[in-house]
Amino acid sequence: MAEPTSARLFSPQQNEPDALRPEQQVVTARPILVEKPKPATVSSQVRSAGEHAYQTARTAISTTVARAKRNFRHLAAEKPLQLVLGVAVASLLAGVGLRLWRRHYE
Repeated sequence: MAEPTSARLFSPQQNEPDALRPEQQVVTARPILVEKPKPATVSSQVRSAGEHAYQTARTAISTTVARAKRNFRHLAAEKPLQLVLGVAVASLLAGVGLRLWRRHYE
């Protein structure tokens, strides 16, 4: 088996006499008063823009749904006959459209 080697590498300064070595100076670290923010990376900017777009779309959709519910309840309370007639006409048109689509693809 091979003999273990030391982890220390040879340094030419190890064999120099003390008189030839440069003097060592002790430098104390300065305290950090305010940490600078890290610069934003492209991926974090894209993620932030995506989150903003998602929140904007989510807010717009929830506002539209709330308005539609409010309008539907008002219509149901004030004009129930027109509401039933509107649903019937929409169902008839959807049925005719689906029948034509099915006939086209048979």
